[in-house]
Amino acid sequence: MERVYYKLVRDRIPEIIQGDGNEPVTYVLDDVEFKGCLFEKLHEL
Repeated sequence: MERVYYKLVRDRIPEIIQGDGNEPVTYVLDDVEFKGCLFEKLHEL
């Protein structure tokens, strides 16, 4: 079963996923996208 998460991840999380035998798909945000996602993260309940 494939899991899809649209969220910011900490350093080394993709390496940990690979260590479990899975293949992470990552995307590096540009500054504008990062600021928007960070703002959303900071305002989660």
